[in-house]
Amino acid sequence: MSEKLAVATRGPPNLVLRKLDTSYSDLMNERWPHRYPNSEKYIRLLVQLNGGLGLFNAANDDLAGWVLKNEFAGVGHLQVMPDYRRAGLGEILAKAMTKRIAEEDDGPVNAFIVDKNAASIRLFLKLGYRRIDGSNWVRADYQE
Repeated sequence: MSEKLAVATRGPPNLVLRKLDTSYSDLMNERWPHRYPNSEKYIRLLVQLNGGLGLFNAANDDLAGWVLKNEFAGVGHLQVMPDYRRAGLGEILAKAMTKRIAEEDDGPVNAFIVDKNAASIRLFLKLGYRRIDGSNWVRADYQE
């Protein structure tokens, strides 16, 4: 899958949407606000097992943003790099992954968004998703 996308009014006009490979896992983990010790393994496995999509700058092959299919077969881990924000890339990525999951799984598509992420909630509501429940990340540090 590789198609050129024109980004409407602002931002880089020459982007390519293509499948992610695991070589971007460390970068994605570094930018993930919910990372934890060894979470790069989790990100790498998501990409390896479920796949993801990235928007790349065709001029220099920079990764501008990405989205993954999470472990619940839903849209997750949507991120846009700071230099590429406010140009509609999140919407492009969310739509592309929504379409991909709908076609692969032949059913409704879910997105998993932490309650405090108001920007993502607005984006997915704009795309026709409806809120059905809240979510939060919790972690237990196990020690003997």
